[in-house]
Amino acid sequence: MNNTIISTVTEHKHLGLQLSDDGNWNKHIDMITKKAFSRVNILRKFKFILDRKTLETIYITFIRPLLEYADVVWDTKTQILINKLENVQVEAARIVTGGTRLVSLSNLYIETGWEKLKDRRERHRTIQFYKMSNNLTPQYLSNLIPQNFGMIHDHNTRHTSRIPPVRTRTSLYASYFIPSSVQLWNKQPENIKSSRSVQIIKSNLQPQNNTKPIYYYIGTRLGQILHARLRMQCSSLNHHLFRKNIVNSPFCQCGATETTAHFLLHCPRHNATRLRYIHTINLPINLNTDLLLFGSTDLTNTLNTDIFLNVQKFIISSKRFTS
Repeated sequence: MNNTIISTVTEHKHLGLQLSDDGNWNKHIDMITKKAFSRVNILRKFKFILDRKTLETIYITFIRPLLEYADVVWDTKTQILINKLENVQVEAARIVTGGTRLVSLSNLYIETGWEKLKDRRERHRTIQFYKMSNNLTPQYLSNLIPQNFGMIHDHNTRHTSRIPPVRTRTSLYASYFIPSSVQLWNKQPENIKSSRSVQIIKSNLQPQNNTKPIYYYIGTRLGQILHARLRMQCSSLNHHLFRKNIVNSPFCQCGATETTAHFLLHCPRHNATRLRYIHTINLPINLNTDLLLFGSTDLTNTLNTDIFLNVQKFIISSKRFTS
């Protein structure tokens, strides 16, 4: 090119993407996960210093974008690579919540309210496909979209918004943007495909109720961590440890099974502390374990905040989880 010999290489970094001569994204995902993990390790140093909201903001602002830059281009269908990306978020979630290695992934995602990265990438691809289909991108991108059945046939059909599947000879090509996004688009309900603007389709695709209440972020850092571990069932209560085969017995020193409910409401070893912090909460509804752990939508944020602060004071003052 211009009298310059172009050398043949196996990989090349272009606009932040690590392109490989075999068409796979292994090298690119290795690169971004390594960079993201280096930032997660920095986040870990502040695990017991910064509050939960600040740690979460750091992850969402400075780490997750590394894992999602240009993801509509390289979104992978290889489970090993999917897991490699998700492991970064899981580790960050443990740091933010204070969860231990014993926490189940389902409980961890419920606690954070975060989406899996795979689901976020699918939403990003759907939105990009919508833009390309509606000429909201440069023409060379919009021209890549195959015609739907409504454009192919003159008569009306029940599937006018559907796009014929792209024929692929290899699984590698089938995972690329156009073939895989056509399949994804055809699975969308009609109200998604007929969205009148980018803002509307983004709103329609946004998962509901994935934000945590403000009272999840109150209290001291130690209180936040111990409270969250009880919610996620990964604390050092004997019942939690017994279920993970860490200890030989689920029983409390008082003789009963040391469940979360037993610790918060019934264990006689903590009666004095319970009377001081738990039973002094003035509420219009009866106390129960779920209320003490998760709060209630039937109560105001002020009352829920009061519950969370008193529960955290009880947990810390009981000295059950401190040496």
